[in-house]
Amino acid sequence: MKKKILFFLWVIFVAILQGCSWTEHFFIINNSSNPVQLFITLAPYERGFSIFNYQDFQQYPVNKKNKLNIEKPEPIKYDTLDAYYKIKMIIPPYKAVSIGYLNNQHYEKYNQDFFNDRQFNLRHIRLIANTNTVEIPDTLFDHYFIKENGTVKYFITPR
Repeated sequence: MKKKILFFLWVIFVAILQGCSWTEHFFIINNSSNPVQLFITLAPYERGFSIFNYQDFQQYPVNKKNKLNIEKPEPIKYDTLDAYYKIKMIIPPYKAVSIGYLNNQHYEKYNQDFFNDRQFNLRHIRLIANTNTVEIPDTLFDHYFIKENGTVKYFITPR
């Protein structure tokens, strides 16, 4: 009987731990009616786990209220230019691209100490829409991206 109670308590404990897991995603959201060119430069792999990895990029539809439909990821086309850490892609109109994620830790700032050997490996973002270019180095990441409802987002808005 004692073993059954201990087993039952262990199952409850494991279920509670699993319920404490979360993921914060990093999105670039194109709210305009024009496609946007996106160039991303990542730091070459050194150690640990990268927050940004082109193999994890996902694209999602966005409705008129800026809501992402994360239940319906869409195929994404990208080009790794000189190496895996230089990525080019087109963000279609009214689409969002997930460029990274952070598990079980809240994002605060680009140079925070991440646990589990996570690395903020983003070095530079360039967005080109029509004749407008936005350059976002890692040191200004927090100036451009906003944290909202468990996601970190940058909005491309129509002009």
